[in-house]
Amino acid sequence: MGILQVQYSKTQQDDLMGLFQGVEWQMMISGCIDADKNKTLERIDVLVARYRTMMAKQTGFQIGAIGALVDYKGLHVHLLLVGQNRFGNTLRDLDADQVRELQRMWFGLLGGTCRYSSIYDLEGVKRYVIEENLVNKWSTVLTPVGVSLLRKIKRANRRKAA
Repeated sequence: MGILQVQYSKTQQDDLMGLFQGVEWQMMISGCIDADKNKTLERIDVLVARYRTMMAKQTGFQIGAIGALVDYKGLHVHLLLVGQNRFGNTLRDLDADQVRELQRMWFGLLGGTCRYSSIYDLEGVKRYVIEENLVNKWSTVLTPVGVSLLRKIKRANRRKAA
């Protein structure tokens, strides 16, 4: 067993799905982490939050993120992201050069590679993160970051639905 000591059960699946509800996630990062360099859950949680801050500065976007840290087939993270700037652009508007720079930043901070993917099937991505990465694996949900943006988006989506 590595640094993670939590295994979520199948009975917790609905509760876990609720963590990701209410936001139209735009991108997912799947990123490897150098476990030799980052030896504790607390350190990784802080570094992922720092990465989100660096990402926001680099892109000029407000960014909210929630994700899972998994110690299965190597230590890795799946982060769901939402972002916007004052001009109405979203994370889907990032160009290839911007994504490459963000990948370099990930490597410099967390020591592994990462892949960015646009999200078009929200339910599929949420199921993938939960069923394939959280349930019955050594894993944990990371601390959400950009919480004020996430709350704002959830409130706006509730108003739209009403």
